[in-house]
Amino acid sequence: MGWTWAQFGLLGNDPLNTVQTGPFGAQLHNTEFTESGVPVIAVGNLTGTGFRTKGLYFVSPTKARQLARYDVWAGDLLFARSGATLGKVCVAPTEVRDWRMTGHILRARLNRNFIDPKLAVYALAALPAVRKQVFGNVRGVTRPGFNTGLLESILIPIPPMAEQVRIIAEVERRLSVVDQLDAVVAANLQRATRLRQSILQQAFSSRA
Repeated sequence: MGWTWAQFGLLGNDPLNTVQTGPFGAQLHNTEFTESGVPVIAVGNLTGTGFRTKGLYFVSPTKARQLARYDVWAGDLLFARSGATLGKVCVAPTEVRDWRMTGHILRARLNRNFIDPKLAVYALAALPAVRKQVFGNVRGVTRPGFNTGLLESILIPIPPMAEQVRIIAEVERRLSVVDQLDAVVAANLQRATRLRQSILQQAFSSRA
């Protein structure tokens, strides 16, 4: 079987409920966040195609039970649905176990027999034919946003599983090179800053 295109909504473990939006404002107020408890994922935890735990919110176990419908587990695909963060997407990492999410996120639970969630992330994040669908379907002018139906309607390419494995490995290899370059650039910037400060200090010292 070769490559094909499929609607995102048909690729879920439950094709009738592939995409779930987070709780609406009335279901989760800022005043209900706590210093510890069950983690709640916000759009700030999505970094392009990655995930960071810094900035997580928390709710009490009682509140988490009330929000059980909005659970997030490792391997779920998370998609930022509104504002300037629209289109940020990642796979929930291994430490995510029965967490919750805010209303600014869409969660997709995909059937791995058809597609690896990582491949879906890379397609949604970077493939021009897919990105055009994402931003071409945006609703709202001042605050563009996505809903479950819009995400489920997007067509994405589905290679054979062996090809998916190869593509993911190649993308991650290249991204690791980019990360290494970022680290080198950051280190050089720090050295340049220290050198600049040293030059200024020496200049003023010579006039003292």
